Amino acid sequence: MKKYSDQDILDCLRKKPDGCNDQLSYLYWKLFPQVKGFLLQNQGGEEDAQDALQEGIIALWRSVMEGRFREESTISTFVLASARFFWLNKLKTKDYEHKFRESQDLNVESENKETELIKMEKDTELKKKVRIYLEKMGDTCRKVLEYGIIYKWTMEDIAAEMDYKSEQIARNALMKCKKRLRELLQGEMI
Repeated sequence: MKKYSDQDILDCLRKKPDGCNDQLSYLYWKLFPQVKGFLLQNQGGEEDAQDALQEGIIALWRSVMEGRFREESTISTFVLASARFFWLNKLKTKDYEHKFRESQDLNVESENKETELIKMEKDTELKKKVRIYLEKMGDTCRKVLEYGIIYKWTMEDIAAEMDYKSEQIARNALMKCKKRLRELLQGEMI
C-alpha cells in the first residue's frame, strides 16, 4: 500500500474530498492497530475499534471540509483522539444504560427504594431541563459544556477538539458557558 503524508491527505481532502479513498484507506490501516489496542484495553473489541476509527476519520473529514482543521496536530493525533473520545463517550452511554436497566429492576416495596426512585425522577427532570437549555445555548457552548462537564475532558483535549489556540481559551469558554447555563437554570427556579 502506498504511503501518504499528512499534506498529501489534506491536499486531497481539500481538492477532491470524494476521491480520497486511497489516502483514507492508508490512514485507516495505519491507525487501526493503535485504536484496536486502546479499545481492547477499554472494554471494546475489534468491531468497536473499526467503528471508533471510522468515526475518527469522519471527524477529520468534517473538520477539513468546514475549514476547522488548523494543522496544529498531526492527522494521526487528531484521528486517534477523535476515535478515543468516541469510544469513551460510548462507554459512558453504555454505563448509563446499564444503570438505567438496574433502576428498572428495583423492588419498590421499601421506603428507601421509593426514596431512591423519587431522587432519580428529580435527577431525570433536571437533566431534561439542562438538555433543553444546552440546545438553546448553541452548538459551541453545548459542545464545550458536554466535553468539560459530562465527559470530563481535559482543557487540552477541549482546545484541540474545538480548535482553540490554547487551554486557557478553552477554560475561559467553559467558565463562560457554565455561568450562562447556571443563570438560565436559576431564572427558571425563581
